[in-house]
Amino acid sequence: MKLILATPEKAHKFAEIFKHLKNIMDEINIIFRPEHIYMQGMDNTHALLFEMILEKEWFDDYEAEEEDIFGLHCTIFFQIINCFKDNQTIELSVKPMDDYLTITFVGENQIRKTFQMTRIEMESDIMNIPEVEYEADICFASNEFSELIKETSIFNDTINLKCTEENIKMIASGTLGKMTAIISENDIIMFSIEEECDLDLNYTLGFLDKICGFSKLNNEILIHCSEESPMKIQYNLDETKADSEEEAKSYCRFFIAPKISDD
Repeated sequence: MKLILATPEKAHKFAEIFKHLKNIMDEINIIFRPEHIYMQGMDNTHALLFEMILEKEWFDDYEAEEEDIFGLHCTIFFQIINCFKDNQTIELSVKPMDDYLTITFVGENQIRKTFQMTRIEMESDIMNIPEVEYEADICFASNEFSELIKETSIFNDTINLKCTEENIKMIASGTLGKMTAIISENDIIMFSIEEECDLDLNYTLGFLDKICGFSKLNNEILIHCSEESPMKIQYNLDETKADSEEEAKSYCRFFIAPKISDD
């Protein structure tokens, strides 16, 4: 397997993924397939699931003749990728079942640097994520959603999300106070909800805060909610827009289990 990232914007996004993934999990399997890279993993509470696909077309060059699963340490991999500088090309290569992933940085009039990461043997069971017809679909500007999550965390570690045809409410309350954000359809990029649907869900703010760390991947963040399914949050990594009928082929997704009320 060999892949090359020469486009600066995509190289920085690639680094950004691992910068924040290390805050969710220590190790992950990266699966090199002929058609794409795939990653999936859960945090240690098993309440937050991460999934990523990068299609072969997303890279400037991509060669993979057969599937190879390479276990890597997220922090070490980010520290290596973070050595990337502007005007450099990132090259990743590994031979099937080889013990090392080779990462090389090449740039004109710059020192060529090569790193080798040792393969970690991990369980490679991949969860089957079912397709779900969500009751509410929301698209925020990524920076605005991040701001709301930080503000609601002032009073509690849980956010109450209410969605109706009239508006969206994000509420956090505690013994020292309460914060409520009332969001209309005109305040955000997109909002659709099933007729007469009334969602009342609770989620752990710490998970949402970690997901907001990935906000540089896209100016838009897609959020999908249903009463009976985990919340799905997605950053598209291709040019697909929220109001497009076309499905994104390259993306980072997160699934958060709802928090059960103590009441």
